[in-house]
Amino acid sequence: SIGFKDGQYQKVSIIDLIRTFLFIPISFLVGYLVDKFVLHRIYMVLLVDPGVHNAVSTISYYLVVISVITLGLCQEGFGFLVSYYILPILVGMAWAVRDVFNDFVAYFVLLVQRPVKVGDYIKMSDEVKGVVRKITPRTVVLRREQSYHLIIPNSKFMQDVIFNWDYTRSFIAFPDIHVGVRYSVDPEQVKKILAHAV
Repeated sequence: SIGFKDGQYQKVSIIDLIRTFLFIPISFLVGYLVDKFVLHRIYMVLLVDPGVHNAVSTISYYLVVISVITLGLCQEGFGFLVSYYILPILVGMAWAVRDVFNDFVAYFVLLVQRPVKVGDYIKMSDEVKGVVRKITPRTVVLRREQSYHLIIPNSKFMQDVIFNWDYTRSFIAFPDIHVGVRYSVDPEQVKKILAHAV
């Protein structure tokens, strides 16, 4: 077989090919060791959130794998092959993180324009409604009744119509409170009780 090394074409033996392919399992091993003995210890010291821990570990793992394979190909004279897999990987990564990028841009729009803010009661649909509890670079966290939360991507707030009862600072609103009473009850008495409760 023919390889390209030091600017010249040269013959590549079966041993060279085997040695080159050995970089693939070695790259996975190096990625595992970096995550286990380097990143994991950093997470323990910094008390990193488990979600962030998992995301950073996954990204770092594949970056190490790609880097080791690339170095192995260049070392064995197959550096010309790097462009054949690096470009598709970069295009795939860009396509995969497009939603994350949109959410990140929407995060700054939410901070600047403030269509919603922490403490607002908002509604986007019959199912998507609640009080804004947290706004992160990726999502907005809503708390609904019965103490469960909705995690909504920031980009949704740039696309959908939002009903915000607390948009202006001078007005504070709450979701409607439905009170059921029997038909036999005096309506005036009900009004007096509700007025007294307020």
